[in-house]
Amino acid sequence: MSLHIIKKRQDGYHCIDTLMQEVDVTDCLVIERAKNTRLFCDHPDVPTDESNLILRAHRALDARYGIGAAAFTLQKRIPVGAGMGGGSANAAAALRGLNKLFALGLSKDELAEIGLLLGADVPFFLTGGTCRAQGIGEELTPLPAYRMPVLLVNDGTHAQTRAVYTYGPEHTPSTIPALITQLQAGKTELTVRNDLQKAAFHLYPKIRTTMEKVKETAPDTVQLSGTGATIYAIYKTLTEAKRAHDALYGRFPMVVLTQTCGEDASGQQTDRYF
Repeated sequence: MSLHIIKKRQDGYHCIDTLMQEVDVTDCLVIERAKNTRLFCDHPDVPTDESNLILRAHRALDARYGIGAAAFTLQKRIPVGAGMGGGSANAAAALRGLNKLFALGLSKDELAEIGLLLGADVPFFLTGGTCRAQGIGEELTPLPAYRMPVLLVNDGTHAQTRAVYTYGPEHTPSTIPALITQLQAGKTELTVRNDLQKAAFHLYPKIRTTMEKVKETAPDTVQLSGTGATIYAIYKTLTEAKRAHDALYGRFPMVVLTQTCGEDASGQQTDRYF
């Protein structure tokens, strides 16, 4: 929801302060025992070789526990290069699925330790909900989730994470404490920043144009997700969000009305809109 880049470490990773939010949009991953490990995917831009995080997750577990071969079938629903963590979410799903399929009995913390070797945000996708993430993304503070309608708009731009970081982030003071207070108060007009937005707009000017179109629907909050190219918008009511969805639908490759997910302060899953 909001992303601040604190500094770049000597190992190339960036220290961050960010608020991450799970939404009800997913890929679909099927895992089966097999004679040979392989990955099938219905999206031509997704690599199915050993560079894929799903196969890297399998390789990491196999190296430690000798689990044997597995076949993976991935149905993509999250756009490639969307800034929504689709690859990391798939790695987390592979770790959880393999843990269950091969009855490894690993805890979430043990899976997160392995997940961190695959990507800094994989531990979040093993936790889900609403989390403040610090360090390189692995220091998670779970927070109560609040139900909000969220509109996701993606114009088809494939933003390259490495390119956006290489161009150079801004370094703005963290708004995360203020944002948490606003969420706790039930507000939808939120103080959010993304220190990578300037770089993403420079490298991919089309994303800026897309954001301006989304702003025309008068959301309470609008921001770039991660390194882009997805724009998220939050509205005060579901009716307003539906109206915005209808105004933008068909104008971009992805216009999805969804909702936040997670456990509220009482430990119960937040109510669903649909």
